[in-house]
Amino acid sequence: ASAALADSRSSELARLAAQTRALPEMSCVVCGTTGAGKSTLLNALLGESEVLPTNGMRACTAVLIELRHRAAAKGERAYKGEAEFLTREEWDKEEAALFEELTNQEGRAILNVADPNAYNHASFCKLYSVYGEAYTHESTYEIRDPTTGNKRRVAMTIAELRAKLRRTRCATRFLGTTQTVEADDPRGAPPRGVFESARGGASRPGRARRPGRRFWARTF
Repeated sequence: ASAALADSRSSELARLAAQTRALPEMSCVVCGTTGAGKSTLLNALLGESEVLPTNGMRACTAVLIELRHRAAAKGERAYKGEAEFLTREEWDKEEAALFEELTNQEGRAILNVADPNAYNHASFCKLYSVYGEAYTHESTYEIRDPTTGNKRRVAMTIAELRAKLRRTRCATRFLGTTQTVEADDPRGAPPRGVFESARGGASRPGRARRPGRRFWARTF
């Protein structure tokens, strides 16, 4: 009786599995505010501890992430990650919009936003995650005040700073490309510089994450 019952249940499971494979693909969207626990929830549901990075202090997956089950064939790595970068034209438009919130009354760049509640803090974090200290370091110079004749240090104009950043070698060299890595473990590191920002965090220009730990996978 036990053997017959086992065979019956195996047959039923096989039938249900066949029906499941025949079903159309369905997407499940998980939305929520930063730090709400979306990545933690998905990791728990998937039985994986680090498919999606988590952090109690800052955003790690602040762009659209697509997860898919991957049945690796023999000889293939268990995990495959893809990072799709914006085109140069898309990033230029995004960068211009970010700098609109980081321009002072003199038309010069705001080089630091320390207050996390400031209206332009997210824009600062996004640019800093892509350019790192190239954005904030050596971006000032002295001018002579025409009224007093005294010298004072000012930040670059937006045009000057954007021209400087255009010459910076960082994550923007991947614009318009899709970078792929494979690993046997979700904690496996990608080739250095491919999925890292100038500050060592994950980076996708225009949809860049805040500065933080590396996150290399987009699709599994």
